[in-house]
Amino acid sequence: MILNPLTQEIVSMCRREVPMDVRLKAALHVLDWLGCSIYGLRYLHGKSLLNYLREVPEGNANALGAGKKYFEQAAFHNACLGNIAEMDDVHRSSILHPGPVVIPVALAVAEHTGASGAKLLDAIVRGYEVMIRIGQFLGPKHYEFFHNTSTAGSFGAAAAAADLLELNDEQFIWALGNAGTRTGGFWQMRHEPCMSKSLHSGLAAQNGMLAALLAKRNFTGPKHILEGPQGLFKAIAPDGSPIEIILEPEAPFRILDVSFKPWPACRHAHPAIDAALKLKNSL
Repeated sequence: MILNPLTQEIVSMCRREVPMDVRLKAALHVLDWLGCSIYGLRYLHGKSLLNYLREVPEGNANALGAGKKYFEQAAFHNACLGNIAEMDDVHRSSILHPGPVVIPVALAVAEHTGASGAKLLDAIVRGYEVMIRIGQFLGPKHYEFFHNTSTAGSFGAAAAAADLLELNDEQFIWALGNAGTRTGGFWQMRHEPCMSKSLHSGLAAQNGMLAALLAKRNFTGPKHILEGPQGLFKAIAPDGSPIEIILEPEAPFRILDVSFKPWPACRHAHPAIDAALKLKNSL
C-alpha cells in the first residue's frame, strides 16, 4: 500500500548524500556526453539546431558550437546533440539513455546559479537516479509505443534542476508532477527517415527544466502524477509497477549501472557487431 505520493518518496531518496566514488563516475559521464555531443555537431541534425539557436534570446549557459550563451535553449540544444551519433550512455534494464537528458540540464542550471563542480555532479547523480528508477518499471507495453528516454527523462531533468535550484521538498514534488504532465515520445519515428529521436531528448530536458524553474516560483503540480487514477502509469504504462520505483531506497545509486557504448548503435546490437568484427579479423 502506498501511504505517501510516490513523488514525495522520490524526493526523500534524492536528499541522501552522494559518495565520492559515485561523484567521480558522474564526471566520466559528463566527459562521455561531451564527446558524443561535439561529434553530433557534424551531422545535419546539429547544423539545424545551431540555425535554430540564432533565433532565440541569449542567456548565461553555454550551447555547444554556438559561440554564444543561452539558458533553457542551451539545455534543449545540448540535449538533442548528445543522442545524434547514437553513442549516448545506456542503462540496460530501464532501456534508456540518461546522459543526453540529465547532463545538459544540470550544466545549464549550474552555470545559471553559479553552482560548484561538486554540486553539479551530485545533481547529475540524482537526476540519473530518478530517471532510471522510473524507467525501470514502466513495463513492456509502454516501451512498445513510447521512448523511455523521453518519458522518464522529463523526471530526471526536473530532479537535476530541482537539486541545483535548491527547491524545498514541496517545490521538488511540484517539479516532478509538472514534468510528468506532458512527457513521452512515440516510436513512430523509427519507421521513417527523420531526426525526431534526438528531439525526444531535447524536449524531455526542456520539459523537466521548465517544471523545476516554475516550481521555484511556487507553480504547483500534481503529487500523484505517477500512481494516480489518471496518472502516467494508468494512462501509458498499464503493466508497469509504480510501487517498485521506491523500493530499496538505500541501494547504490543507479548511475553505477550505466555503461558507455563502444559502437554507435543500439546497445543490443553490440554483441553482433563484436562477433562480426572478430569473424572478419579471423579470416
